Amino acid sequence: MSRVSLLIRVLALVLLAALPAAARCPDSVDMDRVEQLAELPVSDILLGAPIQPVADGDYRELVLQDQRPCLVFFYLERDRDSRLAATLLLHLAEAFHDCVDFFAFRAGGEGPLPREIKAELQRRYHLDQVPGALLYDPRRQGASFEHEGMLPQPVGAEYRTPPLLFWKTALKMSCRAMEKELLTR
Repeated sequence: MSRVSLLIRVLALVLLAALPAAARCPDSVDMDRVEQLAELPVSDILLGAPIQPVADGDYRELVLQDQRPCLVFFYLERDRDSRLAATLLLHLAEAFHDCVDFFAFRAGGEGPLPREIKAELQRRYHLDQVPGALLYDPRRQGASFEHEGMLPQPVGAEYRTPPLLFWKTALKMSCRAMEKELLTR
């Protein structure tokens, strides 16, 4: 990435940070706490949050039969990007748990994932990489999720993990996106 390209990205993020936060987005976040949490395994970060664990065996029942929009977070237990993304998910779940169901799917321990597991996650869940979040919304996907035994395409996917420097900006952008995608429909 060239310096000019990097500078443009940084300026865009700074400008986005200056925009007013979404209504559900927390007004202030203790970044020291975020940094402390990001050192823990993902399961410890999510402990006590309104996020339900989900595995391959109960994915269809819990996620696809849900009548509310769902966000499924796929993660590696001790991966740095997964831990940072989990801190963001924690704040989103606290802000949106009354209208969105949140699930966490442990894809592995430390990573990187073997190629065959990546291929299986892609084939089965339409997941391109881990960590990643898939969004399902039954209001937009119709009454029946299943087609010939395959899981449906999610209505949205996110694979970017915010560095700590831009964590608050990522939270604001995520809150805005959640409100736009889920609450205005």
